Amino acid sequence: MRALVAEGDTAAGRYLKRVGRRYRLGASPAFRLVTGFVGRLNDRRLVSTCCVVLCVVVVGCSPAILTLDGLVLVRGQESMLLAQLEREPVLGFRDGIENVRIRFRVDGRQVAEQLTADEGRASTFRDLSPASGAEFEAIAVVDGRTVRTTGSIFDWRDDLTIIAVDIDGTISDTDYDDLIFDDEDKDSTPILNSREALFALANDFHLVYVTGRPRFLLEKTRAWLATHGFPPGPVIAAGGLRDFLRQGGFKRETLARFRQCWPNLLIGIGDKHRDAEAYRANGMLPVIVTANDVARKRRTWQVAVVPGWEDVTQLFAVNHRLLSDPRALADTINNHCIQGALADPSDVSRQ
Repeated sequence: MRALVAEGDTAAGRYLKRVGRRYRLGASPAFRLVTGFVGRLNDRRLVSTCCVVLCVVVVGCSPAILTLDGLVLVRGQESMLLAQLEREPVLGFRDGIENVRIRFRVDGRQVAEQLTADEGRASTFRDLSPASGAEFEAIAVVDGRTVRTTGSIFDWRDDLTIIAVDIDGTISDTDYDDLIFDDEDKDSTPILNSREALFALANDFHLVYVTGRPRFLLEKTRAWLATHGFPPGPVIAAGGLRDFLRQGGFKRETLARFRQCWPNLLIGIGDKHRDAEAYRANGMLPVIVTANDVARKRRTWQVAVVPGWEDVTQLFAVNHRLLSDPRALADTINNHCIQGALADPSDVSRQ
């Protein structure tokens, strides 16, 4: 990660000034003191300390926001409806609003309602098949004000394998300064051939993006994927600061939850050892994309390791029959013989 602050007018200082304008905090002596100090800091630890102080000032007066996960419809399977209600985050610190009723609607018809619980999260399962819809919406009333948001609907087949795709370091060369502090993530760039490879996979597989990014970056992440032309799919982000700080545990638990409603979620693509462990712990085939020390990682991690996204495309091409058949793939994984069943693209190309 590049330094978060630079000499003089720092990124953190500029961000805090925008926060002040948004919430009309310029008249607050505490806010002016903190932002004036942070704007001159070049020590990352001092910036973090001041931001904690600022969060205490701001969080009590910030408006409520509602975020909504995409709705996946699969014939014959229950769909998860998940929304989260929070006070507007400041630098990633969140304040979930509990015990508020969330109403879920599809095409104007209410299909479920649920009270928010831990971290302001409301989730429930409903069998919505064979219904389809064009509009998915969540509604809440907080402090006498109606808050609503819309989400995407994904109509999935029940005979396709589902692939979980990590974002940072896997498909995105992420500029964390831009991602966290700026209104738009303009400096993060797609990793070479990742977009093309995923579009090829989307013809025969369903895709879901699973990231350890905190939930306040959810909309920015969706916008980045759309701007750079990645194939559509649900985006699952960390629920709060706790999940963000323990990304390995978050991914294991999240994948376990979604494996219950998506049994065809059988492949995971990532770039780190913790990704491989999270996928393997949930009975999935890990595919790790890394250019560093590929041979050793193949030998010690006992997973599919490839040096780049062109190799991912080749791996799926030469193993298409197995990987695209969720029943056969699940049986192979459960019998602990997946490594022997996978053909190595480099061996095939030499024949």
